[in-house]
Amino acid sequence: MNKILKACLALILGLGILWPDIPAAAPGERQRLVFLQGTDQEFEVYKIQGREKGPTVMILGGIHGDEPGAFLSADLHTNLSLKRGSLIVAPRVNSRSIIHNQRGYGGDMNRKFAPDQGDDPEYRVIAILKSLMAESDALITLHDGSGFYNPEWKDNLSNPRRYGQSIITDAAVYDYEGREIRLLEHVERSLQKVNLEIGNPRYKFTHFNMNTDSENSPHQEHRLSATYYALTHLGIPAFCIEISKNLPSMEMKVYQHNLVLNALLESLGVIPEERILDLPCPRFSHLVILVDEKLPLALTAGQTLTVAPGETLRLLHVAANFAHGLSVDVEEAGGLNDLNRPLILNRDADILVRKDHEILGRVHITLLPEADSLRVLGKAAPWTEDAPISSSLEQLVGTQILAELEARKNTAPEPAPAEIPPETPAVLPGTAETGTPVVTGFLVELNGLPLIIKPGEELIVPPGARLLLVDIQSSAPLPPRTVMNLRGYIAPRNAQFNTGEDRGGLVDTAKDLLSAFSENKAGEVYRLNAELGKEILNSCSIRLSQPTLASVTVRIAGETRILPLGSRTAVAPGTPVEFLEVAMSGGRPLTRPRFTLAGRPLPPDLPQTLIMRDIAINLAIFDDELLTGKVTWVPLTP
Repeated sequence: MNKILKACLALILGLGILWPDIPAAAPGERQRLVFLQGTDQEFEVYKIQGREKGPTVMILGGIHGDEPGAFLSADLHTNLSLKRGSLIVAPRVNSRSIIHNQRGYGGDMNRKFAPDQGDDPEYRVIAILKSLMAESDALITLHDGSGFYNPEWKDNLSNPRRYGQSIITDAAVYDYEGREIRLLEHVERSLQKVNLEIGNPRYKFTHFNMNTDSENSPHQEHRLSATYYALTHLGIPAFCIEISKNLPSMEMKVYQHNLVLNALLESLGVIPEERILDLPCPRFSHLVILVDEKLPLALTAGQTLTVAPGETLRLLHVAANFAHGLSVDVEEAGGLNDLNRPLILNRDADILVRKDHEILGRVHITLLPEADSLRVLGKAAPWTEDAPISSSLEQLVGTQILAELEARKNTAPEPAPAEIPPETPAVLPGTAETGTPVVTGFLVELNGLPLIIKPGEELIVPPGARLLLVDIQSSAPLPPRTVMNLRGYIAPRNAQFNTGEDRGGLVDTAKDLLSAFSENKAGEVYRLNAELGKEILNSCSIRLSQPTLASVTVRIAGETRILPLGSRTAVAPGTPVEFLEVAMSGGRPLTRPRFTLAGRPLPPDLPQTLIMRDIAINLAIFDDELLTGKVTWVPLTP
C-alpha cells in the first residue's frame, strides 16, 4: 500500500524528484535521515524503534517557524528510547521559517497538504512528509497557539477563537472506508492524565473539535492541514497539540507540550523507557573550522580567524549542549546554513552560530592582504587561560600559517641538523626567545560536552561514550608537525597510512580502541599524547569505566552537608532542601546530567530547592541513560 501510495503521490505532484529510500529500523535501533540536504529546506527525521513491536506514531514539529515550544518539544523526543512501538520524529520541517522566526517564510506550510498540489517549492517538503505519514499508524503535530481555547467566551484571551491549551481534532469519530477512527477516546484519556499535573485552572487543556468536514464548520481552511490529510486520505488518527503562546516561560511551554505528547503516545500504544519533560538552556562552546582541508581549528564566540585570499573554509562542527537545531550562517555568503559547505571568501565576514533563530555567538573571518598572505601572524585576539578553547588565536592561526609555510618550502631546503647546536633550542614564531612552547591541555568533547584535560590528568569515560578529539592547548604555537595521538585509535583518514594525527576523530570508545595498545594491554587506560616525531611533548590518559556517583552536596536548614553514595538522611517533612552540587568518582563530570526525585524528572540545572515529603524519597543521578547512584531522604519522626 505504501509503495503504491508513494508512486501515486509522485505522479500527482509532478515534482520531478526521486523518492528517498527510507529503510526500516531494526528493534531498538535509531536512524537519522537528512532530506533535501545542501538546500535551505534541509531537515532531519529520526526513526526510533522500540524493543517490542507496536504502532508507529509520527511526531511533526516546526511546521510554523515562530512556534518554538513545538519544535523544541519534538526535538527532545528524538532522544527517546522506547519499550514498545516506534516513532518517526520530524522536529523542524520548516527550517527556513525557524531561522527567520516567521510563521511561514514561503507561506503557511500547514495549508499546503491538499491532495492536488502546484509548483510551490515547499511541496518538495510536503511530499516527503506525506510519504512518512504513509508509514505511520498515527500522526501528532505540535504547535504554539494564541491565548486559551474555551468553547464559551470568557474574555479576550479565553474564547472559541483562541487555540492555546487544546488538543485539536478534525472530528470526534471519523468513518474511514467503513472503519471508525475514535479520536475522542484518545483525547479524553490523555486529558484526564495531563490536567492532574496542571495546577492553574487557566492552563488546563480542552478538546477542540473543529468538525472540519461539516458544511457549517468555521474552520474549513483546516481541510488543507497535515492532520486532515492524514485522517481523511491515509485513514490514521491525527491530533494537533496547541500550547498557549501566553504561558509565562519557554520552559513551561515545552514541559506542557511534553506532558500532552507523552499522554497521547501512551494512549496510542507507544511506551517510552522514560518520559522527557525538561529543556536545558542552549550554550555554545566553539566552532570547528577547516582551512584548505588542513587541521581543524576551534574558535569560541567573538574570536577572529585570519585566512589568506583564496583559501577554502569548511565549517565542520558546532560544539554546544544541543545536538539539533544548530546552523551556521556566513553572512552575505552561502545559504542559510553553511555547515560543511566549502566556501571561498573575497572579503571579511561574520559567521553566525544559531540555535533555531537565536544567535548563540559570532566568529569573525578576516582576509590577509595578498602581499602578506604567507606571513606568520602574531596575537590576533585576546585570550585567557580559562577560556574554553583548545588554544589561543595566536596558536590557531599561527599553526595554520606555519603548516602552509612548511608545505611550500620547496625552494628552501632544510638545514642539516649539525648546523643547529644541540644546546640551542629552536625558536618558533610567537614563542619567547628563551624557551619552547609548552603543552598545557587537550581539548576534547565527551558526548558533546567540551572538556580540557590537563597533562597528567585522567579522564574517566563510560564504554560506548563518543569522544571527539579537537585540539592541543599550548602556551604558544607548536611546530607544524606536532600531532594529537590517541594510542590505540586510528582515525578513518589514516586507515592506509597512519600519521598519528587524530585531531577531528570521533572515537566510539566501545568499538574504535585497540586494547593491544592500551596500558598493560588491559583495554582500560589509553594514552593521549602531543607528539613531535618520536618525542612525546606531554600526555594525559583516558580510562574506560562506568561513571559512579561519589556524593551529593545539599543545604538543609542552613547547614551544608555532603551526602555520600547510598546514604540515608533524615529530614523533617516540609523542610526545604537545596540541591547544590554532584561529585563523581575520579572527578569526571557528568556529560548529560539527569536527575529524578521519587522517580519523577527534575530540571538538570543546579542549584534548585526541593521540599521534603512525609515519605522516603530517592534522589537518583543519571549520566544520560546510565544510573550512577542514589541518595535517600527519609522523614524525620519526632
